[in-house]
Amino acid sequence: MAPAGGVLLTATAVGVRYGPVTAVDDVTFEVREGEIVGLIGPNGAGKTTLMDAISGFVPATGRITLTGSEVGGQPPHRRARAGLGRTFQDIELYEELTVAENIMVGASHGGHGAESVRAALALLDISELADVAAADLSQGQRQLVSVARVLAGRPRVALLDEPAAGLDSLESRWLGQRLRAARDRGVTMLLVDHDMDLVLSICDRIIVLDLGRVIASGTPDEVRADPAVVGAYLGTPASAQAAPDAATEPAGVAMRTVHP
Repeated sequence: MAPAGGVLLTATAVGVRYGPVTAVDDVTFEVREGEIVGLIGPNGAGKTTLMDAISGFVPATGRITLTGSEVGGQPPHRRARAGLGRTFQDIELYEELTVAENIMVGASHGGHGAESVRAALALLDISELADVAAADLSQGQRQLVSVARVLAGRPRVALLDEPAAGLDSLESRWLGQRLRAARDRGVTMLLVDHDMDLVLSICDRIIVLDLGRVIASGTPDEVRADPAVVGAYLGTPASAQAAPDAATEPAGVAMRTVHP
C-alpha cells in the first residue's frame, strides 16, 4: 500500500434519483492523494452513476469537493479543468487521428503539451503505438490509450470506469502494473472495474456499493473477508458480474463499514 497524503476528493451524502428510483443513496467517502481507491459492487449497485455524479454528468444531491473546493454545482468541463479526469466504459477515440494525437487532446485539456504525451505513452509502455491510427488499434490497446489520454492531462484525481473491460488476463495484469506505477508517481485514482483480481491487487482501499449505498469499506483484505461483501457481490456468479449496471438489482444487505 502506498502512503496516502491529504484528502483530494470528498463525496458527502451524495444521492442520485431517476424518478422513483434511487440509484445512489447517501454515499460518503474520501480519496487521499497518492491512493488508488476501488469502487465495486453488483450490477445495478450505482457505481457508474456515482462516477457520473462526481464528474458532473448527472444531477446529484449532497456535496462534492476537490482539494477542498466545492465542485458539485459545476458542469463537467469545469470539473475537468479543476482536476477531475475521467475515462468511460464506451471508449471514444478520434479514429482518424494517431494515438499520440488522441492523447494530445487530453494533455491540452489539462494545459499540457507534447512532454505530457510522451510521459503518458512511456508510463503505459505504448510508445511504439504513437503513430498508429486509432482505427487500427485492438480493444486492449484502445483501453490503454483511453487511460493514457486522461493521465496526460495530469488530473488531481483520475476517475477510471472499467479500464480493464475487453482486456484478457495478461493485459489486465499489465494494466495493473502500469496503474501502480502511475500511483507511485503521484497519480491519484478512483477505479471501477469488474476484474476483481485487478481491483484487489492494486487498490489501497475499496468501497463497496449495493443498491446505491455503501455497505463496506476498507483494505482489500478486509473487504474480501467481509460477510456482507461476500453475500452482496463476491459470492455471486462471475457471469452475473459481467453485465452492465442496471437500474434495479435484487434485494441487498444492510450497511456495514469495515474500519482499517
